[in-house]
Amino acid sequence: MVIDSGAITWRSEAFATHERYDAWSDIINQVYGTWDMAPQPGGDYSAVVTNQQLGAVSVIECVCDPCTGNRAPAHIARDDTEVLAIQLTLGGLEQMRFANQDYTLRAGDIFIWDNTQRMKFQVEEPLHKISVLLPLRRLKNWMPDSWHSISRKISSQSELGKLLGSHLVSLSKTNFTGSPVNEDALSEAVIALLVNALTQPGGDLRSLRQIQLEQIRAFIDRNLADPELSLTAVAEAHNISLRYLHWLFAGTDRTASQYLIQQRLACCRRDLNNPAMAHRTITEIAYAWGFKDPTHFSHRFKEAYLESPRELRAGLRHSHESSSILCQ
Repeated sequence: MVIDSGAITWRSEAFATHERYDAWSDIINQVYGTWDMAPQPGGDYSAVVTNQQLGAVSVIECVCDPCTGNRAPAHIARDDTEVLAIQLTLGGLEQMRFANQDYTLRAGDIFIWDNTQRMKFQVEEPLHKISVLLPLRRLKNWMPDSWHSISRKISSQSELGKLLGSHLVSLSKTNFTGSPVNEDALSEAVIALLVNALTQPGGDLRSLRQIQLEQIRAFIDRNLADPELSLTAVAEAHNISLRYLHWLFAGTDRTASQYLIQQRLACCRRDLNNPAMAHRTITEIAYAWGFKDPTHFSHRFKEAYLESPRELRAGLRHSHESSSILCQ
C-alpha cells in the first residue's frame, strides 16, 4: 500500500513546567501503546519526540530525561493490535524487563519487544533512542514457529546488528513528508534486516528469502483444493504485495502462477492414476483440486503431460485389461 506520510514533533517545553511530566505520560501512550508511567519527583521534565507515521509503520526518535514505565496484563488488553518494536539506543542508559528477563541497554544496542508481553523500563540516564513500530504479523510471517523465542537484544558489536542499526538511523533522518511511501516494501525491508541479524553466522538475505518462499509454497500446497485460492489470496494471507510474491519466485524454475497450476495438475494426475478413484469423473477430480473450468483443466493437463486426462484414463484402462487377460 502506498501512503503519504507526515512527521509530528512533540516537545515538553511547550507545556508549563508543572504539566510537562503528565504531558509526557500522555505522549508515551499515544506513540508506544498503553503504559503506566510512575510518578516523577520534581516539577520539571525535558523530552522531545518526533513521530513519522507511515501507514501502520511508525518511525520514532525520542530524547528524554529519566523515567519509569510499566505494562501489566490490563494494559496489554487495551491495545487492539499486536505491535513489534525495534529499538536502537543512541545514548544514555535504560534497564528493560521483558517477559521476566532483564536487559541493560546502552549506546549501539538494539532491543526487540512486542506488546503481547509484560514489560517494564527504567531510563536511568538521559536517553536518546530510535524505534520502529510495525505490525507484529510481519515477523510472524517470516518466523511463524520461532518469533516468540527470538533473541531480544542484538549486540552493538555484531556486523549484522550494525547493518540493521544504520538502517534505523537512516529511516529516522529521512523526511518522508509529502513523499509517497510503499508501506509493504518498508516493512519487509526492516523485517528482512532484523531476521538476518537474528540468524546464525553465515545466514544471508537469500536464505531468508528461501525460508519465506518455502512457507508460501507450503501454504499453497495445503490449500490447493480451495477454488478461491489465487495469487492475490496467497499474498493477502501473508500480508505481502503481489509484486513481492512474484519477486520471491523470481529466479526459481517456476513463477508463482506456474507453481500453483502445476501443483494442482500434479494432484489431479495422481488421482487419475489411482484405481481407487476410477469411480470419480474427470470433472469431479478437476473440481476437487480447485479447477473451475473442465475445458481449461484439460487444456492445461495436456500441455503439461502431453496427453489429455481422457487419454491417460484410457491408457490405464487398457493396461488393466491387458493384465487381467495375462493372468487368466
